Amino acid sequence: MVLDQPTNLPEGAHVQVMFDPAANGERSEQPDICCDGTPWDDSAGGRRKWLDWFDALGPAFRDEEAEQLQLMLRRMRNEQKPLQAQRDLMIEKMFD
Repeated sequence: MVLDQPTNLPEGAHVQVMFDPAANGERSEQPDICCDGTPWDDSAGGRRKWLDWFDALGPAFRDEEAEQLQLMLRRMRNEQKPLQAQRDLMIEKMFD
């Protein structure tokens, strides 16, 4: 990204970039495009075709991998539980 002018942002500053096609005189109603560049088919038939394709996909994980993932998530949740009260206090202080 190239800025029109230099800026002096502090280290770690959060920056939000938004594209406004109307500012450049472009149409703001651009069609949705698939990753292969074809127009997205948002008709009932197009949605049905996509759902059929999605439903035909195999599982993302084998049984053993899914079990390992569930164990890891459970461990992480258990590690985080003691910290919840501390986070709740921090959030309360933000709104005082």
